Amino acid sequence: MIFIKNQVKELLVKIPLEVLYVLIALVIAIYIHEFGHFMAAKNYQLDARFGIDKEGFFVETFSQDPFINAIINHSGPIMNLIISFLGLASILIIPKVENVKTLLIVISMTNILVALISLTTFAYTGVL
Repeated sequence: MIFIKNQVKELLVKIPLEVLYVLIALVIAIYIHEFGHFMAAKNYQLDARFGIDKEGFFVETFSQDPFINAIINHSGPIMNLIISFLGLASILIIPKVENVKTLLIVISMTNILVALISLTTFAYTGVL
């Protein structure tokens, strides 16, 4: 076990800080995205499950009403866009700590990217 911990530490030391920022931002963006779907489903009193498994984050829910399904489908990208706006707006008010600003910019841009990919997928599959 100690051998594995040492290997992980060595790997983390070799990874550039920017790569870690992107990985952190991606996990945060996907979590926020799925949480948006989950909260929308709960708002309509649907039995939704939210979690992470070997395939990644997921939300399981379904409604017979296509309007409610559309709202739930769009709530993930909307959450990403809200977090992006808040992240970029907070850059203006935080002290001049470059690492924090860089992380906020990366998180904001990643959230925008996740939202755009989701909305593009919806348009492609006919959900929009």
